[in-house]
Amino acid sequence: GRRTDQATFDYGKGLGFREETDQLFVGSSAGAITVLEITRMGSLRKKRGLGGQHQGPVSAIDYAGGFLVSGAEDGTVAFWNGEDGYNSIAALTSVNDLVTSVRVAGPIVIAGFSTGKLRLYSCDLVDPSMLCEIDAHSRPVLAIGVDPETSDFASGSEDQTLNIWNFSGHGENLEVSHVHGDTVPNRIITGVALAGGKLITACLEKRDLDAWEAV
Repeated sequence: GRRTDQATFDYGKGLGFREETDQLFVGSSAGAITVLEITRMGSLRKKRGLGGQHQGPVSAIDYAGGFLVSGAEDGTVAFWNGEDGYNSIAALTSVNDLVTSVRVAGPIVIAGFSTGKLRLYSCDLVDPSMLCEIDAHSRPVLAIGVDPETSDFASGSEDQTLNIWNFSGHGENLEVSHVHGDTVPNRIITGVALAGGKLITACLEKRDLDAWEAV
């Protein structure tokens, strides 16, 4: 399409979008998040900055269901209340492990880490907590995809593997099961979209998108 505006940041790896308010969230190398509004003319207007929770560069951002979640290279996953001016709720730290991806999936937040672990957290406006930890991959988790219609999610990694998971229950009763896994030789998965049993993946240094279907 036609570019209507441009904003410059010192670091922009983490990027999230809130559709109902036309807001963008952009992470910075200083550990802060800038909230931008997309105007009717397509220009970008800075609304506010969010900070104080990360001591390292912001690496991943997602928004859904009233929650803004951000992950950083210092190992913190931060929770912000999207229904209350993005006030900070909490920041949970995993020592010696960089956050590489985050997604909100209904009642939980799924975060991928540089060690290949997945950690699942509760979406709690008062006291979010880590619910479980999974040894999902042998290399960094670069992408997480969430099916909006089910409780399935996918993870792709630098180790050239793709996994499908399912969660059930809530809070302390949360259970996660491994549904399917594939090795994808010569493909480092950097993007995953999942819906209705179909999966699209993007890979590092590849011009193609790969389509998958549950069997």
